[in-house]
Amino acid sequence: MADDHVSHLPRPFYDQWSARLRPAAHALWNWHSALAEPEPVGINGTGEAIDQFFEEERERAEAGDPMRLLPEDVWKGAYKACEEHGLDRTLLAAQVTAARVLCGETQFETADTLKDFVGLWAVPHGRLLAGLAGLDMSVHLRYADELARGFFHLGRLLALPRDVAHGTLFIPLD
Repeated sequence: MADDHVSHLPRPFYDQWSARLRPAAHALWNWHSALAEPEPVGINGTGEAIDQFFEEERERAEAGDPMRLLPEDVWKGAYKACEEHGLDRTLLAAQVTAARVLCGETQFETADTLKDFVGLWAVPHGRLLAGLAGLDMSVHLRYADELARGFFHLGRLLALPRDVAHGTLFIPLD
């Protein structure tokens, strides 16, 4: 499972939740971790087919429908967390969109493309956790966004040798 590949990365705010919120936090982390090494189901590998697959999965996540990309317990847990705690499923869907970039070798030509990716990958995850903590005012979200970006870049720095070995580089080439 993808969790094995990302278990070495920092997971801020993973276990520091109340007993009532911990299952939801873990479900959101499971979602995020499972998308870290996406494997499209039933795709022959053409870029267009993969793009279509991820678009369909994004739509499924947004609608709260069963997904093919993630194990059933993962998508059910994340949907349940969103439903029970009033969290926006479009933030789950954004992460699916970002996961498309993680198929195969991942490199970013410019700082702007990396920033856009992080905005779809780490920021929505951070906003879900912030929402779970009751920090959903715009002033809180700005801080949550920057904190998510910082944790993402720290994690990628820690994983740099492993990322390079896997053909992945989260440093802009420009």
